[in-house]
Amino acid sequence: MVDGGLRDTRFVLQMKFPVFCRFRCPASSIGRWEIKEWMIPIKIGSTVIRPDDFVFGDIDGVVVVPKEATLEVLLKTEQKVGQEQKMRADLRKGVTVSEVYKRHGSF
Repeated sequence: MVDGGLRDTRFVLQMKFPVFCRFRCPASSIGRWEIKEWMIPIKIGSTVIRPDDFVFGDIDGVVVVPKEATLEVLLKTEQKVGQEQKMRADLRKGVTVSEVYKRHGSF
């Protein structure tokens, strides 16, 4: 995760390298950065990311799960995915959106 710009986006995506950035930038960072510390908490915006936290991301965004909440988040996520699968199945059968919400709740 980069709290700044990314160059060569197409190349990075082709490599399937998991990087998320604030913006794209044509300028090279060579000579303008150096590693000073690692395995320390960092802050991006108002989010603190600590060593051993889990960071998941895709084209829709990034989420940080604190290590101590991982199991709880996993179990709730599996429950939510199951609910959404039932909702999609009903929608494919032609059930109206309002009826699907009545049956399964919102997601």
